Amino acid sequence: MNWWKRLRRWIRFQRDPVQELTRLRLTVGSADDPTSGASPRTALSATTAGQKRAESEYPVSETAEPVAHADLAVVTAGSAFLLKIDDESGFWLDFETVSELREHTDEKIILEKISTLFPGAEPEEALFRYYLSRAVLYKEYTLPALPASVHKILVLSRRFHATLSDYTKVVESDPGLAKGVFRLANSAAFATASEMHTLPQAVAHVGVKEVEKIAMAQALGNRMFQVRQYEPLVRDLTRHSVATAIGAEQMARYCQVDPKDAFLAGLFHDCGKLVLLGLIADVQKRRKHAVPDGLIDSAFRAFHLSIGENACQSWHFPDEVTASVALHHKPIPTGDTLADSVGLGNVLAHLAETKEAEFVLAPEDPFKVRLQMTPDQLAGVVGEVRLKWKDYYPDS
Repeated sequence: MNWWKRLRRWIRFQRDPVQELTRLRLTVGSADDPTSGASPRTALSATTAGQKRAESEYPVSETAEPVAHADLAVVTAGSAFLLKIDDESGFWLDFETVSELREHTDEKIILEKISTLFPGAEPEEALFRYYLSRAVLYKEYTLPALPASVHKILVLSRRFHATLSDYTKVVESDPGLAKGVFRLANSAAFATASEMHTLPQAVAHVGVKEVEKIAMAQALGNRMFQVRQYEPLVRDLTRHSVATAIGAEQMARYCQVDPKDAFLAGLFHDCGKLVLLGLIADVQKRRKHAVPDGLIDSAFRAFHLSIGENACQSWHFPDEVTASVALHHKPIPTGDTLADSVGLGNVLAHLAETKEAEFVLAPEDPFKVRLQMTPDQLAGVVGEVRLKWKDYYPDS
């Protein structure tokens, strides 16, 4: 299948994943294909010296068997997004199949009907795929609510006449947020001759835009998503999301979008993965059986975009922010400038996670094609992301 057909299939998948998954069976490319088999958690980055791939978001077990993915294989050519879709076998159930199986209450009947879809799979793996597919497609999950202080901050951010006093009152009502504002006000980035001791001083010193970013980063980091079984994974995803937010904000001026929207979209670009972890933990608890190796990543790739879009809609994020979350894995340029800034911010986050200091831009690299950046300029932007990272996520 040529690249154009693959791209058209991916576009159809973005528009209607349920319909497209019904038509297609998607998997990672074969071992014989040198461009396939990219780490499921590998994000794309600008080419570094030696054309190395970006580091994965979090480690993948070297002993785990290769797993198939109900989405697409992502490979690296510069920092461009190349998509590889094969038709060999399906790994998550489509809406029509789930609808039919929901009519049965006898698990033996369900297992009998789906066993042919997953030849060689253990019964618990097949059932896990069914129950998770069902929960996602029928939205059998509860999204976490935004903390009250964050909701108020978002309202103020859209209010033209909001004052410093309005923001200070909200910060005063939230000890965790107040601590974050004080930490930033007294950080190296905002250092003054004397330390800030009062909240009104600290809010005035950092400014309302920084207060908004701290509130959102804290909400994502330790208040909205807590999944005991997967705490290290939640921490890694959050850490990467904060870096993406900073990177997207850096890209906003190049893509000519609102930096505020870019930061918010970058921060929540992978929120679908965090929602999924909670859902996976719930299914695992009900089944009283450990999730088979590799299925978490496979579920991420199949479902995190649609769940992320649904979550942003439920939190009443601006429409353009919600759209960019749904589109952030599309090839750059996407046709959506905010989605471009988030996609490029995602790349910058992965670069910031590496120790590379110099970068080589391939001819097709979007940093070169889309933004006309030089390697030195890219290195400077990555350095800015690294510097700001700890202001919003101290553990970075």
